[in-house]
Amino acid sequence: MSRYIVIISVIFFGLLGWQSPVFPQAPLCDIKVNDSDGPITLYQSDTLTVTVALDNNSQTENADWWLAADTPFGLFFFTFDGWTDAWLPGYQGSLSYLDSFEVFNMPVSGLPAGTYTLYFGVDTVMDGNVTWDSAYYDSVEINVVAGDVSNVIGPEGGVIEVTDPASPLYGIKVEIPAGALEQETAITIGQAIAAPSLPPELTPLSPVVTFQPEGLYFNLPVKITIPYDGSNVDENTLILPFKWAESEQYWYTACVSDINEGSIEIATSHFSHHLIACIDKMKGEQPPSYYDTHFRPNINGFPIKNTGGWCAGMTSFAEWFFENHRECGCFSSIDRDIAEEIAKEAQEQREGFWTGFFLPQTTWWRSRWTWDDFFYIVKREMAKSGKPVLIGKVYSSCNGKDYHVSLAYKYEEDKIWIYEPNDPKHQYLITPEEFEQTKEEGGNLIPMHGTELYHPAKFEQLFNKYKDRICFPCVCIAGTWYGCEEGTVTCTAMGETETEEISYCSTINIEQNGCEVRYEVRGHERAGTIDGNHIHVSGIFMVPLVGGVSFTQNIYTAEGTISGDEINFSGSGIATGTFCDEDGCYNFSCTGSSNASLTRVTETHQSSKTIKETNIPNGEPLFIFGITNSNEDCCCKKTFRNFDR
Repeated sequence: MSRYIVIISVIFFGLLGWQSPVFPQAPLCDIKVNDSDGPITLYQSDTLTVTVALDNNSQTENADWWLAADTPFGLFFFTFDGWTDAWLPGYQGSLSYLDSFEVFNMPVSGLPAGTYTLYFGVDTVMDGNVTWDSAYYDSVEINVVAGDVSNVIGPEGGVIEVTDPASPLYGIKVEIPAGALEQETAITIGQAIAAPSLPPELTPLSPVVTFQPEGLYFNLPVKITIPYDGSNVDENTLILPFKWAESEQYWYTACVSDINEGSIEIATSHFSHHLIACIDKMKGEQPPSYYDTHFRPNINGFPIKNTGGWCAGMTSFAEWFFENHRECGCFSSIDRDIAEEIAKEAQEQREGFWTGFFLPQTTWWRSRWTWDDFFYIVKREMAKSGKPVLIGKVYSSCNGKDYHVSLAYKYEEDKIWIYEPNDPKHQYLITPEEFEQTKEEGGNLIPMHGTELYHPAKFEQLFNKYKDRICFPCVCIAGTWYGCEEGTVTCTAMGETETEEISYCSTINIEQNGCEVRYEVRGHERAGTIDGNHIHVSGIFMVPLVGGVSFTQNIYTAEGTISGDEINFSGSGIATGTFCDEDGCYNFSCTGSSNASLTRVTETHQSSKTIKETNIPNGEPLFIFGITNSNEDCCCKKTFRNFDR
C-alpha cells in the first residue's frame, strides 16, 4: 500500500486553504468504496476505488486527520512515510471543506480475501493521539472474496467453472441452460469470507461458495456442481447441499440434481451462499415435537381440484399467497373460474422449471433416504422458516421422471399434514408407512424450500393481475366450527307466558364466497356478511312442526367478532303469528336471545390413500347454530300445549 503515499500526500497537503470562522456544528466525514457506503462485496476481478470528503461546517480549528484500514492481517494507519501499525495521524492541520476526492484506485487482486474496514476521520485535539471525545469519523466495510472466476453469459446459456487446481474452489461449476437468462449477465463464483455462521448440526465438507449476482432468479433451473471432501465421514452419514435463506436467516436443504463420487450437483432457481455439509440430527437445537404453520387447505388452498396438471403451480402459489397476502381473506372462497386461471398461469409461468427441477437420482435416494431423515428435514425446514414446506413426490418411469407436488403445513410425532391439490377439500397425512410404500413403488418424497420452485416477483405480478378478484375486506372463516350456545326463549299465548333456558353444543360448516357467508342446519339457512373481523348473520327464528301456524314475523339476527380461530356471537330473535285449530285461532309471540362461542375444527385424514374424518362432537342446534322449534320437543311446552292437538 506504500505506493499510494504520494497520491494521499497531495490530498492532505491540499487541505491547507482558506480558513472560515468557527461554527458550533460538528464536522461530517465521509468515506466511500466504489461510490458505496457499504457493506460491499468485491471480487478478485474488481477494482477498489476509495474516495473521502469532509464538510467542516465552518470549523477551522487544528485537528489530527486519520486514515486507517482494519484488515485481515492487522490494523494500519496512513502516514506520509507509508502505512504503519503505529497509531499515527496522516496529517495535522486546520479543518477546511473537502469535496469528494479519489484517494486511490487499485485492483482487488492484490488483496487477500477477508473483511476490510476503512476509516476516515478527524479529531479536534491536535496532539497525535486519538481523542475520542472530539473525534468525528466515517467507515466503510469491504468483503473481499477469494479465488473467484467471472464470465458474461447471455440468453444462449453457458458454463462457468473454476479450473485452477490451486484455488480452494477448484471444480465448482455453474451450468446455465439456454433460456434461463433474458439478457447478458456477469456470473461470478467466489468464496464467501463473511458467510453466515453454520448451526451446530452442520459440519462443512466444502467451502461456503457465493454466486453472483445474489438473488438473481432464472427462468429455467441452473445446475451447480460443488466438490466436497467426505473422506472422514461415515458412509451412513447424511450428506446434503445447503443454501442460505436471507429472508428467514437459516441454512435450508438445497435440491439435489445428482450425486457423484466426491461432488453433488444442485438444481437451483436463484443464487445465494451454498455449501456441502453432513448433518447430525442429534446436534444443535432440536425441532419441536409439534409445529403448526396454521395453513389450512379448506381456507388457504385453491377451491378447485387439480384437473389439469397444475399441482406445482397450485401448491407453490397457495404457499406464497399464504405467506405474503393472507390478509386478503379467504383464498378458498375466490371464484372458481378465477382460481382455475391462476392455477394455470402459476403452472405455465415456470412449466420448464418444474420438469427440469425434479431430476433426483431415485436409486440413490431410495437407498440412502430414510423416514427419519425425511421427517427430520421437514421438521427442521418448517420450524426454522415458520412456513409450509413443499413436498415433491418423484417417480422413475419409462418416460423419464413423473412428479407430483403437495404442501406440508403441520407435523407431530410420525405424522405430516399436507395440502393435497388433487383433493383440496380434505387434509391428508404422510406417515412412515406411506413413505416406505412410495419408495417401494419406485418414488421418493423430497422436501423443497418454496423459493426454489417459484419466482416471487412473477407471483407478485400474477397476484396484482387478479388482486381485485381475490382480495376481500374481511377475514376468512370458511370451514368447520364447533361451539356451545346458551340462551332463553320467552313465549306468550292464550294469556300465558313461559320462559325457558336452553343450552346446546353443535358443529356447523361455514361456506364463504368473498365476504358473504352461509351455513345450514336441519335444512335451514343462516346467511350474512363479514366486515373486517365482524360478522352479521340472519335467518328464521322458529319452525312449526305441526300445521295451522301462520307467522306475521319470524326473524333471528346475530352479530359476532372473529378473533383468529374463535368467533363470539350474540343475537336475538322474534316470532309472532297465529295458530288455528278446530276450536279457533290464537295469537302468539316469542322472543329469544343467546350467546355462543365457536372454535375452528380441523378435519384429519389418515393418509393420501385412506381418508378418515375426525370424530367431532355433535349436538342439537339452537339459534345461531340452527332453528328454535315451536312445539313441545323444544321449549315453552306449557304455552304451546295446544299446538300438538
